[in-house]
Amino acid sequence: MARLELDRVNVWLGGNHVLQDLSLTVEEGECIALLGPSGCGKTTTLRTVAGFIQPDTGDVRVGGASIARVAPNKRNVGIVFQDYALFPHMTVAENVAYGLEMRGVAKAEREGRVAEALDLVRLGDFGRRYPQQLSGGQKQRVALARAIVIRPDILLLDEPLGALDRKLRDAMQVELKQLQRSLGITTIIVTHDQEEALSLSDRIAVMFDGRLHALDAPDRLYEAPDSARVMDFLGAVNTLSGTAEAAGDSVAIACDCGTRLSAHIEGLRPGRAVTLGIRPEHIALLPADADAGENAVDAQVEEIVYKGAFADVIALSGTGRRFHVRTEPARLADAGVARGAPVRLHLPSRHLILVEAS
Repeated sequence: MARLELDRVNVWLGGNHVLQDLSLTVEEGECIALLGPSGCGKTTTLRTVAGFIQPDTGDVRVGGASIARVAPNKRNVGIVFQDYALFPHMTVAENVAYGLEMRGVAKAEREGRVAEALDLVRLGDFGRRYPQQLSGGQKQRVALARAIVIRPDILLLDEPLGALDRKLRDAMQVELKQLQRSLGITTIIVTHDQEEALSLSDRIAVMFDGRLHALDAPDRLYEAPDSARVMDFLGAVNTLSGTAEAAGDSVAIACDCGTRLSAHIEGLRPGRAVTLGIRPEHIALLPADADAGENAVDAQVEEIVYKGAFADVIALSGTGRRFHVRTEPARLADAGVARGAPVRLHLPSRHLILVEAS
């Protein structure tokens, strides 16, 4: 494992400034997820680290040494692609051994390292099978074994779970995280799946328009993002607009949901336009006559969508503001929730995300 540094990297492709002064450090053994919309530059960043794209300016360093002009096959980097790119005419063991063979590793050592890698991904008995005899999850494990068998300094994962169904993807998230931590390989994951980024990474780098906009631990980015754009992109959120009416630890917000909301924030000037957010799972759904205290909004249920472990409720306030509420199905009956029924929403101040409007 090694420390990875991207230092003021700029990349132009086809006249487009794809990466703009990108600086990012991934510490030894750390896993960082690159997250952002299509075209934000996350895949270009991955390809630049892999050596498939050379930066026009800036530097890429591994363990303090520049690799910006080093050929891809000379970099000690393991890569897992979304489509796995397994050779159909080779057995599982031969696929995993391919990188070692290209590096001239002796046969005896090669066989031992292949067996070790297959054991790590729980495919110890699958060495003689061919890719077409494997399930999607097994193919993903083979691709991962092929990447780690070379003992890379850096592991790059490009949408590694994107081709799997939901249930298998959830299971593989756990396995992948455990494997990365046990091996301690410095890792970058590129994904458009926000839940995947939250689950797998030590930190998330949020990118927009070729620039790094936010970098923090998953829970801090989710619970306390520092911009409306990051808040809106990372997970579902109810976004409200308002104006600060008082300064100090507790700020009253005249909100477009038809009520004044109290939030705790320092340094916000009265009269300042703000964007306010709250996650669907943090809104309490109460009977219409319940005493919710401060930060209560009266609304009418517009739609209920049952999703098994939880239910999504869409409720409309008197001002026409729609709220997305996520709750346990058992609580729907307790609150008297039905289509067209009045309800009271409680927005706890500790869960309000407050950012100045752009």
